[in-house]
Amino acid sequence: MDTAIELQAVGMTRQRQVVLHDVDWRVEDGERWVLLGPNGAGKSSILKVAATYDHASTGTIRVLGETLGRTLVQDLRLRLGYTASSLERLMDQRMSVREAVASGFDAKLVRFGSTHDEERWAAVDASLARVGLAAIADRRLALLSEGERRRVQIARATLTGPELLLLDEPTAGLDIAGREQLLGLLEDIAADPAVRAVALVTHHVEEIPRGFTHVALVADGTIVEAGPIEEVLTSAALSRAFDHPLEVRHQDGRFAARGLQT
Repeated sequence: MDTAIELQAVGMTRQRQVVLHDVDWRVEDGERWVLLGPNGAGKSSILKVAATYDHASTGTIRVLGETLGRTLVQDLRLRLGYTASSLERLMDQRMSVREAVASGFDAKLVRFGSTHDEERWAAVDASLARVGLAAIADRRLALLSEGERRRVQIARATLTGPELLLLDEPTAGLDIAGREQLLGLLEDIAADPAVRAVALVTHHVEEIPRGFTHVALVADGTIVEAGPIEEVLTSAALSRAFDHPLEVRHQDGRFAARGLQT
């Protein structure tokens, strides 16, 4: 089995503050991972480093067989899909939905250059149809709801059939109906064997889609426990990661958690 992501002793320091330390994480082909932990634990930083959109201060990072620092980042980005609210905020809000998704061809946050490549525009339209946005393809980004913005990000990230898909809190800020609709879409993506690996960040167990196989619990800037989701995602482990007594329930492939009185 090939390795999609490997982080060894990764650390990150920003403005003299330790963001990550001693992070070891290995994702094999076929695995679907959740990075789960409290706010500020370092989940998004781990994912951003793996996505090549931030750099570590120490350690070794290998993504899709390439060692960061020894490969062209732009070439590697063409092989993976990444979604994050920080990425979306950098996009020109005057772009149409169609233009924003098309920017995924170059893995850049600018309008897709060619206006004459019918095959590529057809691929954009197909990607929009998959996420249910075909009807608003010409709408400007500035006019979208939060749920529509999330779907644009996913359409862009999956446009080129990436080997690796990295999703930073894809359902954050959505209402219950919007969350469940998007989770259904993510379940379909997770079931696609053409995607070598998927990793998703959340701090709510209720936002874990069906079909995800592994979990890494993140706390205080490092991964504290990791492994198969049904073995690691226990009440005791979650309570330790969140530093609060919690009870986890698992039913029909989904998880739920509630706090316990102390």
